[in-house]
Amino acid sequence: MKINELFGKKFADVIQPGNNKSSSSQLFDDILRQEVERGGQAAQTSEISGTRNEVTPISAELRLKGLELTENTLSTLATYSRALENIQHKASDLEPFIAALELETASLLEVKSQLDQNDPLAKLLDQVSTVSYVETVKYRRGDYTA
Repeated sequence: MKINELFGKKFADVIQPGNNKSSSSQLFDDILRQEVERGGQAAQTSEISGTRNEVTPISAELRLKGLELTENTLSTLATYSRALENIQHKASDLEPFIAALELETASLLEVKSQLDQNDPLAKLLDQVSTVSYVETVKYRRGDYTA
């Protein structure tokens, strides 16, 4: 049984004998060839309320730096949380964690400032830096001194 018999004329109209490419894949080949000839330097655009705005490309290095800082900050927060659970620690023993969190928060905010406001990575950096900042403020305010 042939595929054409199963699906009727749909495939017979699209696939021509001796040519294994459908009209849609031929169209894709044409578009790809045009982009390669232009050098692939078409501006990235996004549709916002009917107008076209250029999107500034973000380097992979900056994205990786942001993700690495996020992971480091979350790791520091987890270690700090475990240190808070240990009742044998004095408040002053937590100072190295707080100093690290303050530096990491500043670094997160620096990377965030280089990103577009609507970038998902910028939102992630904002959330992580907020949690980190709140923890340092609570320590500096004296919430953990008993």
